[in-house]
Amino acid sequence: MKDDAKKLAAIYGDGWQKDLEIYGSIDKYLEKNIATKPEEEVFDEKFTFREIYVPLEVKTVNSHGEIEQTATPQNIQEWAKTILLDENKDKQVLFIQAGPGRGKSVFCRMFADWVRQELHPIYTPILIRLRDVRNFAANIDETLTNAVGWDFVKTDSGWLTDCNTRFLFLLDGFDELLLERGASNELKVFLDQVAQFQKQAAENNERGHRVLIMFAQHSAGKSEA
Repeated sequence: MKDDAKKLAAIYGDGWQKDLEIYGSIDKYLEKNIATKPEEEVFDEKFTFREIYVPLEVKTVNSHGEIEQTATPQNIQEWAKTILLDENKDKQVLFIQAGPGRGKSVFCRMFADWVRQELHPIYTPILIRLRDVRNFAANIDETLTNAVGWDFVKTDSGWLTDCNTRFLFLLDGFDELLLERGASNELKVFLDQVAQFQKQAAENNERGHRVLIMFAQHSAGKSEA
C-alpha cells in the first residue's frame, strides 16, 4: 500500500503526501502490533504462540445460544475466513464464544496475522484488547479511534470512511469487561453500537469494515450476531 502511494505521489505531486504518511503508519502498525504477535513467547517460556498453536474446531449455535450438537465441526480459521469473504453476510458481526482458556486470544493473534499476510489491503486487521479500552464514547467511531491510537487514526479524522481502506476489528476479551465492570448499561450500549456499526458498514461503500468479537463462557461454540 505504501509503495502504491509513492507511485501516485510521483504522478500527482504533493497532494498524495498525506496518503503516503497514513499508509506508512498503517504498515508500521501491522509490523509492530500484528506481525509480532504469533512470535511472542508464551509467558516466561522459551516457545512462541506460533509453535504451540493448534487450530480450534467450532460448531454453530442456535438463536438461544445453545450449541447445535448435530452440526459438523469446522476449522475456526476456515469458518472465519469464509464468513469474512461472504458479501451476503457483510451485515453480521462475527461472534466466537468458548470456555476460558480454550485459545480464543491465541486465535486472534494468529488470524490477525493471517489477514495481514493474505488479505491486506483488502482487509487490514486491527487487534484490540477490550480490557484496555478505558472509556467507551458516545459513538463507536470515537471509541475505536481512542483504542487504536496510531497516527493513521489520530491525524486523519476520515480514517473510517476512506474507500481505499477496509478494517477487520478483532475485539478480544468481552467477557473480561463483564467481569471487571459487570453487566453495565455501558457495555450493552457498546454492543448495540457494534451491531449498528456493522450494519452501516455493509450499507456504505466507504465503510466496508467487519467486526469479530471474542467472548468466553462455560460452553464452547460460535455464532454470527
